[in-house]
Amino acid sequence: MNIASTSLGSRRRLGQVHEEPVYHLGWYPLALSSELKSDAPLGRDFLGGRVVLYRDAAGSPVVQSAYCPHLGADLSVGDVVDGQIRCAFHHWCFDTAGKCVRIPTEGKIPPGARIFTYPSAEAWGLVWAFTGEKPLFELPCVPRAEEGDLIYRTQSNGVVPYEPWLPVTNGLDFQHLRALHDIPIVEPDMIQVREHNIEYTITEPAKQRHGLITGTNTFSLYRNDNGRESFVLFSGTPLRPGETLVFSVVAVRKKHPTVEEERQMAERQLDAIAALTTRLLEEDDRVLTTIRFRQGVLVAADRHLAKFLKYVRDFPRASFIEAC
Repeated sequence: MNIASTSLGSRRRLGQVHEEPVYHLGWYPLALSSELKSDAPLGRDFLGGRVVLYRDAAGSPVVQSAYCPHLGADLSVGDVVDGQIRCAFHHWCFDTAGKCVRIPTEGKIPPGARIFTYPSAEAWGLVWAFTGEKPLFELPCVPRAEEGDLIYRTQSNGVVPYEPWLPVTNGLDFQHLRALHDIPIVEPDMIQVREHNIEYTITEPAKQRHGLITGTNTFSLYRNDNGRESFVLFSGTPLRPGETLVFSVVAVRKKHPTVEEERQMAERQLDAIAALTTRLLEEDDRVLTTIRFRQGVLVAADRHLAKFLKYVRDFPRASFIEAC
């Protein structure tokens, strides 16, 4: 279900931790794996600029800056030839490292004829790009399981008018879970704040929670309720300042995937988890699309939230202008 408004501009009410538009270094999901075909490029707005996505000859995803260094044509309206992107305008071809390897009218290729290639990967039914030359940390994951251990369902939840770190604050805002969502939850005694992630666990009688924030834009959660395990992952990608493309993953653990009855049971579980996730996103969206966020007067119950806001302020970053 798409949680974004159709009147995005009129709904934007943005206050930022930073005064100037910035993006944090990290892994950002750009598309569903199913959207990326072997024979056609896909364009996506990203960091106030644009990228082109395609699959190389081996089927692996490639993410590159979208504008041709010749005259600025959008490479996403070109085509893929032998696993390389070809500009529609004058048929300049670029390899997966971003180097121009063919200009039909020239024998010598100028050294400046190249585009930027982002580190990219494919996981959880999503194509991801890292905003930098080399990844600072591993791809986001869910606690207590590997991707191959799970049956999962991935979807796009549309575009929302706020920065990708803002909804992640809710992962540590336990007051809002009780007030806005009417979810009775025990807070963790402590959270572990590391350089590039934050982690916590909650143990109650017959209940367990294990939360993980990766970078500033991805929150994942493991739940165990009376032996019933479930997993969710939520991540957002900045298209431009104040606009975020949202994706979510819901999952259950594989048991006997060849047994049809159990597969159907897993699908019913996924339906229930997806419905709960959508409800929570919609309830949050009503607040987040109208918020003028600022770190105002905090109280003792905000201690974990305050740590996350400091983590966001201190996280490695660069401006949108530098990234385009």
